[in-house]
Amino acid sequence: MDARQFFELVRRMRAYQREYFKNRRKSDLQQSKILESKVDEEIKRVEAIVALPDAIQKQPSMFDYPNK
Repeated sequence: MDARQFFELVRRMRAYQREYFKNRRKSDLQQSKILESKVDEEIKRVEAIVALPDAIQKQPSMFDYPNK
């Protein structure tokens, strides 16, 4: 998928999301979820190609540090 196709996919996804929140039609929600999964698949595919780290870094907790 090239950048233009990805842009169009995201644009369609957002349009269905806006329609769902405006009208609360189940069909809009279903379509937005289908498109969202396609967007997620494409992001995962490109991340694998360019070897990007996770978008959300794990935050250290107080239990991650050794007690001294």
